[in-house]
Amino acid sequence: MTFGLNRNKVLNIDGGTYYDGNIDGRGNSTIAKEGVALGSFWGYIAKGVNPETGDMIYQMADPEAGLQTSDMAIIGNATPKFSYGMTNDFSYKNFNFSFFLQGVQGNDILNATRIYTEGMWEP
Repeated sequence: MTFGLNRNKVLNIDGGTYYDGNIDGRGNSTIAKEGVALGSFWGYIAKGVNPETGDMIYQMADPEAGLQTSDMAIIGNATPKFSYGMTNDFSYKNFNFSFFLQGVQGNDILNATRIYTEGMWEP
């Protein structure tokens, strides 16, 4: 049986902030900067869906100016809070049964395939 806690934080990074994980039409999806956990997702905060148009409503500092890059924030983290696993083997006469279980808990998932297949190009 295994169990592991995952905690991380960028302590020092040359050059300041790095953005990566470019998704066509939406920009970068990950951020690395001091004081933030490695594997953090970067994007706009969704507030809901406009029932008339079906468009996503995003949190904006200035709705008059529209959606700005400055409205982006850390919206999740791909690193699981903990991982676990278990393996065992049972034998009786000529019968053998073995199994392996593995899992993670507490991570966020960025579904880029859904962005492409459902046409969610514009933030």
